Amino acid sequence: MHHLSALDALFLHMETPDMPMHVGALILLDKPKNHRGSFYPKIRAHLVARMHLAPLFSRRLAFMPFDLVNPIWLGDANVDLDYHIVHRTLPKPGSQAQLETLVAKLHEGMLDRDRPLWELWLVEGLEGGGFAVISKTHHCLLDGVSGVDLASVLMETEP
Repeated sequence: MHHLSALDALFLHMETPDMPMHVGALILLDKPKNHRGSFYPKIRAHLVARMHLAPLFSRRLAFMPFDLVNPIWLGDANVDLDYHIVHRTLPKPGSQAQLETLVAKLHEGMLDRDRPLWELWLVEGLEGGGFAVISKTHHCLLDGVSGVDLASVLMETEP
């Protein structure tokens, strides 16, 4: 348990439905050669197996009475991964424009503050057979530098 920094708390206090304060990423990946069918089960299992390396995935907010001090992070041992890691398939033809429309739609709303402040979508059906990983994480939990570090941890294929 620890209090959010003043800057991270500011990201929460500034947020409105018209101005969500999350950061996002779109990562385009190729499936392994000769892979048939959905790649979702493999990539989800890979992510779940590495989540212990990124404790931010199990943090949720707790607000202090009357907002006298900044909120705190609490550990959440019961993260609903079916809520946080979602599979999507684009309809044919799976164009870049369709993917961009999906990304825009997924980033419209605010994150649910009663849950850990992140969501991840694994998107298949892209032209060329690849897949995409779309992330949405509240800025109070992740910034640009830590986002690159997180991607390195999650996408690493070596122990």
